[in-house]
Amino acid sequence: WCFACGYFVPSSGIISIQDVRLRLSPRADKNFAAPPTLPGDHTHIITIHAYQWLKKYDLTDKEINDHRIGWSAQYERIIVPVYDDAGNLLMWQGRYCPFPYHPVEKRPKYVTHGQAENVLALFGAAPSPDGMVCLVEDFVSAIKVARVCSAHCLWGSEVSLTRLKRLSLLFPHIILWLDNDKAAHSAKCVTKARPYFEKVSGIYTDHDPKTYSTEEL
Repeated sequence: WCFACGYFVPSSGIISIQDVRLRLSPRADKNFAAPPTLPGDHTHIITIHAYQWLKKYDLTDKEINDHRIGWSAQYERIIVPVYDDAGNLLMWQGRYCPFPYHPVEKRPKYVTHGQAENVLALFGAAPSPDGMVCLVEDFVSAIKVARVCSAHCLWGSEVSLTRLKRLSLLFPHIILWLDNDKAAHSAKCVTKARPYFEKVSGIYTDHDPKTYSTEEL
C-alpha cells in the first residue's frame, strides 16, 4: 500500500520485511520476531462473564462478530485480532478479564503481540465527509466511536511521530480522545500533531470514550 498515491497490491502472505528476513535466514538476527500467533486455546466462543463485560459497554453481537473478538481461557483474556485484507494475522491484543470469584492476580490490563506500531488499525466503514479520524486508546472505544466517524485504535496511549505522519497522508483532520486520566498527555500529543494536519482537536471528558452511548458520541 502506497500512502502517497493509493496504489495497492494484495498481500502475498509475507507480511513484513522482518518476516522476509526471518524466513530467508532464521539465524541472521534474533532481534527480528516471528509473525504473531493467537493463543493455542483461542476460541470465538466467549465466556459469559467476558461477554457481559463487552455488553457493559453496549457492543452489539454484530460488532463482536465483525471484529472477530474471541477468548483465551488460559490467559483469561478477551482476544482482539487484527488481520490484513489477505487474512494474515498482523497483531492481537488481550484484555484481562478474570473469572468471577477467582483470586485477582496482578496482571497487566492489556497485552499486545505483534508490532502494533506498524498496524494502522482503522475502524469504520468509510472516511468521514470532512476527512476526520478520531484516535482512541482501546478497541472497545474504537468500535464505539466508529459508529459516528472514522476511528483509529492506538492500542495504548502512545502517539508516535511515525503514526502521525502515516495518518496525515489519509486524513486532514484528527481528533485525540484519550481516556479521562490522560488529559495532560493528550494535550502534548495535540501539540505534537499540529505540524502534520490541517486541523487537530482534543476531546477531554470525565469518562473514557467507550462509556458513552451512540447518541452521546
